[in-house]
Amino acid sequence: MKKISAMFTGLALMTSAVAEEGSTLSLLAYTAPTPLDWSTPGTLVRSTLANSTLAVIGRMERQNGFDEDGRPVVQNVYAYRHYPHAISHINVELKCRNQETILTGKTGLLSSFEYLSRWLFQGSSLDTLILDTPGSLIRKEAIEGWLGPLTERDMVRKLTFKINDSMCAYLTNYLEEYKKHRLDRSYGGLDSFPLRGKGGGCAAFGMSFLQVAGFNEPLFDETWARELKIPNRYVSRRERLAERGFYSFVFWRRNGNWSNTNQDSVPLRFWDPQKLYDWLGRAATSEQAGAGSYEVRPWSKEKMLEITYDRTDRQASGQPYWDENVFQDDYNR
Repeated sequence: MKKISAMFTGLALMTSAVAEEGSTLSLLAYTAPTPLDWSTPGTLVRSTLANSTLAVIGRMERQNGFDEDGRPVVQNVYAYRHYPHAISHINVELKCRNQETILTGKTGLLSSFEYLSRWLFQGSSLDTLILDTPGSLIRKEAIEGWLGPLTERDMVRKLTFKINDSMCAYLTNYLEEYKKHRLDRSYGGLDSFPLRGKGGGCAAFGMSFLQVAGFNEPLFDETWARELKIPNRYVSRRERLAERGFYSFVFWRRNGNWSNTNQDSVPLRFWDPQKLYDWLGRAATSEQAGAGSYEVRPWSKEKMLEITYDRTDRQASGQPYWDENVFQDDYNR
């Protein structure tokens, strides 16, 4: 795999004109309606189900209607909808000079009904945590449609890095390469990471931008990460069903336990959007040891809470985003 310095250098030249605001990379962290309870497998399943089925939120929408004379009109209507990020979420915002803002994130294409069907009728259990399913990138318009009501309620917070134009071009090209390798079409489980050639979930997708830029400081990795060891007996496989499943966790309210060792378990280490959201709140009210210097924009109903780091001195590495062996099969076809 050749170095891609020429690609992002060319993009940097296109964005080198002076603008009022410099380039930035941001992660938007959304809280769950009620933070998930990770203490046991059972509490995790039940809190996920409650958020997915019971959480609603109101927002203004443009809807087709009729006036008093029966003529069609477009009206502003306050409507209640299911909260869009039941298990917390991360979106990515990339602003390069004189370029349209990129605002996107990862989502799965399976509906809540399809997930529930797997639990009820197909014997799925905690294997849903590591299940790769069809996915896509979220459209900018869909994200913007929720930002207003979620900002008003302080349900979304922002982590921003000021970056130079070369870095912005490097990250823009990373997203294009990500789509070129069709990674956007897979919504990965908790063991799926983009820089290993997997699609990843919303958090892994967002954090991959920090990894590519070299901004993933040890403090961030330790503070926003979560570790689990799923006992093999709670994972359904082709040859057998899990020892405990939906009925056991939900109706019989069994909790079970996470494993303490890697033996007979599926060990996971992943980034939790809720932990990023919570950390941003702590960083805004008290200085975080080891976090370095950052700026705080306090929350208001019009603007989300934002923590900003200046990384304009960090240069894009110009190295390939993936190890040359990751997509070896693609190149040999």
